[in-house]
Formats: sequence, C-alpha cells, structure tokens
Amino acid sequence: MERIEKNQMEQQAVLQNLMSVIKQRQCTAETLNVKTENMITFEKVLRKLSGYISGEWHTVARELEIADSSPAWAMHEKIAEIKHSYPNDLAEQAYAALMTWVKYKGSKHATVDALKQGLVNCRMTGVMEEIETYIGDNEIKY
Repeated sequence: MERIEKNQMEQQAVLQNLMSVIKQRQCTAETLNVKTENMITFEKVLRKLSGYISGEWHTVARELEIADSSPAWAMHEKIAEIKHSYPNDLAEQAYAALMTWVKYKGSKHATVDALKQGLVNCRMTGVMEEIETYIGDNEIKY
C-alpha cells in the first residue's frame, strides 16, 4: 500500500512538473507570436523596393556593388546576365540584382541601412522614404 501511495505521489510530482513546462512553453509561444507580428523579412523589403527601382535598377546595382568592380567588366557582365535572365520584366531584374547583392555582400554588409545609403547616393530619397514607410516600426528579419 505504501508503495502504491509513493508511486502515486511521484506520478503527481511528474505531472505537476510537466504542467509547469507546458505553461512556460505556451507563454514562450505567445511571446514569440507577438514578436513575429512586428517583423518583416528583408526579402519582402527587397521585393517591394524592386517595384520602385525597376526602371533604374542598374544604377542602384552599380552603387551597391552587386559584383566585383575590378575588373571593370565584371559589374557590366553581372548586369547583362540579369537582363538576359529576365528580358521583359524590369521589376524581376531589379529583384534579381538586389538578391545578387545580398548573396555577394552577405548578411553582414547587405542591410537595410546599406540599402538606404545606396538609394540616397543614387539620389532616390523618395524611394528610400517609401521603403522606410513600408518598414515602419517593424523589425527586419534577415
């Protein structure tokens, strides 16, 4: 009889611990959901930007240095390759150039701040402001 009572007490303790863990995980999940509501992916920012710069994407691509600028033909070659891949879609060319930039520079250097600076250097402050408005108070997920 004592053994059964001891076993029941152990089971009850395990159950209480399990319930505590479940409550903690639910709180964590709720916290994570709140955080993700205020996030936007960098890819979405680039997709949005590509629509704004479609006619001038090659200027932005050169400014962001989507490829080696030395030798001089390397950048020209990369731009020509993107144009050839998407011959009738300027927005897709712009997006491909931006994704090439991210791949070439890496997440340490291909950031929203670098992107905004590139737009300013290209005298596209209006586009930069549109992107800032699009991002708003959201956190960027790279």
